[in-house]
Amino acid sequence: MRKIRYILVNFPTNLGDTILSFPAFDLIKENYPSSEIDAIVSPKTKNFLSYHKFINQIFIYEKRWRIKEKIAFLKRLRKKYDLMVDFKNSFLPFLLGIKKHTPVIRRFSKNIHAKDRYLKIVENLVRKRKTSLKAEFVLDEERKNFWHSLNLDNAIFVAPSSNSSLKRYPPHELEELLSFLSSKKKVVLLGSKKDSSLYRQIDSSSVINLMEKTSFLDVWFLLKNFACVCICVDSSILHLASYLNIPTVALFGPTQEEIYGPYSEKSVVIRKNLKCAPCKSSTCPYSGECMKIPAYKIIEAVEKLLNE
Repeated sequence: MRKIRYILVNFPTNLGDTILSFPAFDLIKENYPSSEIDAIVSPKTKNFLSYHKFINQIFIYEKRWRIKEKIAFLKRLRKKYDLMVDFKNSFLPFLLGIKKHTPVIRRFSKNIHAKDRYLKIVENLVRKRKTSLKAEFVLDEERKNFWHSLNLDNAIFVAPSSNSSLKRYPPHELEELLSFLSSKKKVVLLGSKKDSSLYRQIDSSSVINLMEKTSFLDVWFLLKNFACVCICVDSSILHLASYLNIPTVALFGPTQEEIYGPYSEKSVVIRKNLKCAPCKSSTCPYSGECMKIPAYKIIEAVEKLLNE
């Protein structure tokens, strides 16, 4: 059998889906430890994956490219790889002349978790089905020292927002939650610049507010090194907390926890008991009622995890 020396991985477009594919990617690395792995990434994931220690080189692919640019991209990579792991199920393995690749025909049970879908995609390419490998990322020493200087050990991390406005936790509930949690433990608030604007009226003086102050590479380092519990909505941070096996309280509204929920060894999913949820819709006629989860329910879940 031909030795697999060079592997090309086509990662999902979005950051959340990319993180959900990490367990499958780890299996590939475990089964082909001496192979050189390159990756096709999107502009959305480039800044994070470029620091991944398992990845030798990244190539950015843009859907919006003109035909001429796409042809140049294909020529650059054609017939250079022995194996292609295509998490997006594109025509790239054929266009690049890669004979050994993930299957084109994919059938999954209806409510299989997204992480398990990616694992099934690679199952015919691996002998070892389990691995202790975890992704490592390169963060410079100055940045590491800065985060260590904040003394965040054993903190509760709260990520109340998502790219989808329907999955965001309401500001008034968040303020009550932060007020209680910060009286018991260190609390760190995570979010983007857009989130910072959304929650700007919240009194966050009692918490360590890192909204708008972190890259996703920073978030990986912070969760891995300092988190005792992560409270988050359905988002890329939720998937990262699961991947790092951090005790998690996940707040779900319009999306399905069976497919996107936490898979940490210790986790709790909270959702309101509504007939319309999960609706899996991009619009809501009920003013996001499903995400108006009372703070006391989250506090109870956090206390349960901490006591365990």
